[in-house]
Amino acid sequence: MQESKKQRREQAREHARANREQAKRRQRRNRWFLQGGIGAGILTAAAVTLLIVSSVNAPTPAGTAPANTTAGAVEFHGENGAVAPTVENPTVTVAPAAEKPAKVDLYIDWSCPVCKQFETATSADLQTLVATEQATLAVHPVAILDRSYLGSRFSSRAANAAACVADHSPSSFLDVQQQMYDNQPEEGTHGLTTSRILELVHAGGATGSALDSCIRDETFRGWVEKYTAKALTDKALVNPATGGFGTPTALINGKRWNGGRDFIRSVEDAD
Repeated sequence: MQESKKQRREQAREHARANREQAKRRQRRNRWFLQGGIGAGILTAAAVTLLIVSSVNAPTPAGTAPANTTAGAVEFHGENGAVAPTVENPTVTVAPAAEKPAKVDLYIDWSCPVCKQFETATSADLQTLVATEQATLAVHPVAILDRSYLGSRFSSRAANAAACVADHSPSSFLDVQQQMYDNQPEEGTHGLTTSRILELVHAGGATGSALDSCIRDETFRGWVEKYTAKALTDKALVNPATGGFGTPTALINGKRWNGGRDFIRSVEDAD
């Protein structure tokens, strides 16, 4: 068993470089779309103001949960050497892993600069661990940084977009997340307009009129608020250094990763 685990680790590290190259190629493929859509994504100051006022005054919809989520998370597992969303009503039966994989929970905010840094440092290797069935991944989208985006509620609108992608196009979720991080606006700005969020979602491979309506209407606003509130009050997620919750927060097999040791190595060595 120990030898098998060692071999799987070596395989994961070998595939990590290939995964990073694949991600770069995917970004190049999507660049034409993003560059072509920049003009359409620019709104006048008046239009931005109208968008902000309409969004802030919109009623909160009922807190229905998006499909393909469990307890506020979008989950992923390894299947045929690739990362696959753990969807409702799967058409393929997945055999159990030979060894119990480490369970990784990530609490993230697509508007969070530190989340972007964490993604850049760990995503390729973590996805390799998932693809090789050494880990499973649960991504918990939350919205804690609305205060950083001049009243536009960008953090909340981004988290709703994450929920909509999970509901309508879960296989595109991680690619959309990459687009959102790659094009993350600076704090202290109005963030991204909803039109620009839609462009990035499409660039990540998630499309369809129902998806677009979900993002525009903030269909899962109540769900975002519910699970953001849960994260803020969950004692298991508290950072001992600050006494509060922040993003990114990572759990490995239910235990909070404190940042004192390399994250990927910690996942590899998890019991």
